[in-house]
Amino acid sequence: MEESIEMQFEYVIRRAHHCGRYGAAGADADLYRGFMGCYFTMNESISKKKPDAIQTGIEYGVRLGKVRMSLDIASKKVIAKIENTNHTDAERIEEIREKIHSADEPKKMAEAVTELDQLFLKLGLFPG
Repeated sequence: MEESIEMQFEYVIRRAHHCGRYGAAGADADLYRGFMGCYFTMNESISKKKPDAIQTGIEYGVRLGKVRMSLDIASKKVIAKIENTNHTDAERIEEIREKIHSADEPKKMAEAVTELDQLFLKLGLFPG
C-alpha cells in the first residue's frame, strides 16, 4: 500500500532526524495536512471572492513556510551526514531543496517530498 503524501512528509523528517513522531520540529503529518487544507480554503475564498481571502492567503503563506522550513532543516541534516562520502546524493538533495523553495502549491511540494522520501530510503535512513 502506498503511503499518503502527508505520511511521506512525516517520514522524511523522521528519517533525517532519526526520531519518532514529534521528535523533531515538523515530524508530524498534520503539519502537511494543514498546509494542503489551507491551500484549498484559500483558493475557494479567492474564487468566491470571500472577505477572508486575504487572511487565508496569509495563513497559507505561514503554513507553506513551516513545511519548507521543516524539509530544509531535514535536508541540510542529511547533506551534512553524507557530503564527504556521497557527493552525488548530496548534490541531488540540494537540487530537491531548490524545488522545495520554489514550490508554491501542494502538487509541486508533493513531488519534492516524494523524491526526498525515495532518496532517504535509498540512503538507508529510517525513523527512530
